[in-house]
Amino acid sequence: MAEFGIFNEKTKFLELNSKVDFSLEVAKTINIDEETFRTYSHWYLYNEEFYYYKKSYNEYEMLNHLICAKVAEFFNLLTVQFQLAKVEDSVGL
Repeated sequence: MAEFGIFNEKTKFLELNSKVDFSLEVAKTINIDEETFRTYSHWYLYNEEFYYYKKSYNEYEMLNHLICAKVAEFFNLLTVQFQLAKVEDSVGL
């Protein structure tokens, strides 16, 4: 991958390829209702786990999310766990 702002070719990204289509079974598996699943439709399956992908054009916003998740983890606070991810040529969390 070509250099992307503060990230470069050595940065580790989840390679999300298997987009999940809507089904009631999948919505129940990830514990959300049908309307929410359809509204936030960028779900992917990676290593038998579900991930929601949010494309971003701002690398500093992504870095802030990653740092905040680690700070919350340090203080034993429940929060969304962010990871860098790539879908085709786009980068996000």
